[in-house]
Amino acid sequence: MLPKLSLGLEGWSTVAKRGGVMSDYDWEDESQKSWTSKSYHPKSQLNHANQFDLSLKYWLLSNDDARVGIVSGYQQTRYRFSAYGGQYNYNNGQYVGDLANSLLGISYRQTFKTPYIGLLASYRYQQWEVGGAVKYSAWGRASDVDEHYLANTTFKSSLTRQKFAALSLNGGYYLTDNTILYLEGTWGRTFNQKGTSRYHDRDEGISSSDKNSAGIESTSLMANIGLRYSF
Repeated sequence: MLPKLSLGLEGWSTVAKRGGVMSDYDWEDESQKSWTSKSYHPKSQLNHANQFDLSLKYWLLSNDDARVGIVSGYQQTRYRFSAYGGQYNYNNGQYVGDLANSLLGISYRQTFKTPYIGLLASYRYQQWEVGGAVKYSAWGRASDVDEHYLANTTFKSSLTRQKFAALSLNGGYYLTDNTILYLEGTWGRTFNQKGTSRYHDRDEGISSSDKNSAGIESTSLMANIGLRYSF
């Protein structure tokens, strides 16, 4: 008989920078529904990203062929981007122009802290196994740091009670009784939530804080291949 409770620790990290595109929008006037400033940076890169996931699983059904259980856990995910060059349109079109591709304009850091609950299941036939999991949270916390180097201004946002959902499917082949070679795909979404925004303009010496003036959301789709060992 397999144990009713199991503890899991998973994680991933990037090992190299990858290219991307960044579009940055700011809503600096509470009375204005549309954005007040924007910039577009086709030369952007993901500098670093990582995640760890600590979970406790309780198996409602657990035998040599199938497992069905509930899970609770804590997941933390971090991203860091840099944007070079591009075009900008600030203060409702008062300042418009292009930037040299070698010029660092913006760096952006996001952190998502997410306690969650979920369901998981797997089925094994001889050396093969398929499975999946669903996760949900309404208790997430998110924060970001947005550095605008040309304006010499730092924007910081923080929010709570953020909703999160994820679905993962996997399949694998057992090399030994405890070691499986697996392939997994995971879709995850952190839904938009409003929070507090703070900024500090170092040129003007001005700082301010506004409630419900920041919004953060994220959607990810990942594919993983690897080895997993259970004991």
